[in-house]
Amino acid sequence: MTPTASTLVSAPGFAEADLVLECRKIYWQDLDPSRFGLREIETLYPAKDYHRVHFGEVVAVSAEAERVG
Repeated sequence: MTPTASTLVSAPGFAEADLVLECRKIYWQDLDPSRFGLREIETLYPAKDYHRVHFGEVVAVSAEAERVG
């Protein structure tokens, strides 16, 4: 994949992408395993490396017209 400069954020986009969404992070939180609805959650995460959820605001969109129709 070929990284390309974004227009408003420091993270790169990729030249091969049909659509690039540039986002500004506004909130994040580590997931609390006690709040999962699955009893087998411990078997799915044996290393206890639970995910982190991020919420963001889309600040720019780039699309290749011929690729997205």
